[in-house]
Amino acid sequence: MADTTGKTIRCKAAVMREHKKPLIIENIEVAPPKAGEIRIKIMYSSICHSDENYLGGSRPWIVDSILGHEGAGIVESVGEGVTDFKAGDHVIPSFMGQCNQCRTCKSGKTNVCEVLKGEHYLKGGMLDGTVRFSCNGKPIYHYLNTSTFSQYTVASEWSCVKPVFKGGIGASSGLGQKIINHYLCQANTRSCVQALSVVLPQWHRSGLNCVKIR
Repeated sequence: MADTTGKTIRCKAAVMREHKKPLIIENIEVAPPKAGEIRIKIMYSSICHSDENYLGGSRPWIVDSILGHEGAGIVESVGEGVTDFKAGDHVIPSFMGQCNQCRTCKSGKTNVCEVLKGEHYLKGGMLDGTVRFSCNGKPIYHYLNTSTFSQYTVASEWSCVKPVFKGGIGASSGLGQKIINHYLCQANTRSCVQALSVVLPQWHRSGLNCVKIR
């Protein structure tokens, strides 16, 4: 396999060009990761109803962007200063990353990190405000710090975790949201701890994670 470290990668991605219109499979370019970033080869990506909401326009997001926030892949290369990840590592990009330095992270509310969800976030940029995706010389924007509907993506190292179980990388693709959501619900709010029973409508897989992690 050719060494792509430090080089722009050309690949396919499902791009949101308009709200309420189908995603378009396009050939894009993915720039090398900058300091503190990881470039990931996405092996699996799940589809969440939230992606449909953003595509449909019921939730606001910039067009000319790559959706997808539940995925798993392999680290292709890392940027300057990244020490917790290396090429070949299995990794899950998460939209609930944490810097462990800002006010909310230090308070324990790591799911609302003020750094990762700063001004750049809603503008579809990386932490420095720029993008790593392009198509025919024009920028393609990031989504929730993840953008897993692409064969390759770039994410902050703070938005990535290594799977620690042996279920295979394919089983990791939904973990970027499903288990994290419900772990935080219980660990941080304890809203269900005193309940004798909890209703899980239709035994949705998100609800089942509440049962599994208790």
